[in-house]
Amino acid sequence: MRDQDEARLHDYLDGELGESARARLEEEIRSDVGLRAQLRDLEAIRASLSELPRAATPPARIWTAIEARIGADAPSQESTPLLALLPEKPAGDIDRDGRRRWRHIS
Repeated sequence: MRDQDEARLHDYLDGELGESARARLEEEIRSDVGLRAQLRDLEAIRASLSELPRAATPPARIWTAIEARIGADAPSQESTPLLALLPEKPAGDIDRDGRRRWRHIS
């Protein structure tokens, strides 16, 4: 499946093509067996996906573990302020004319 064909077929199925682009693609689909097969495959995949639940709720024990990890990773009130992490000297020097001369920092 060419990426361009796949993208156009997704746009077609999503109803995102304009009238003329839609008509051109429908003509290609009628005349191209491979493109028709790609369209059928995408339609089958979408049909399968539509049968899946929209949201899944993890079991309570897993959700509790997730919440605990989120809390453990959250920054504390005592964390370092962002400005303190910046270098004291900028990544460039001022020349005699008052212009900044930048240098690469690795």
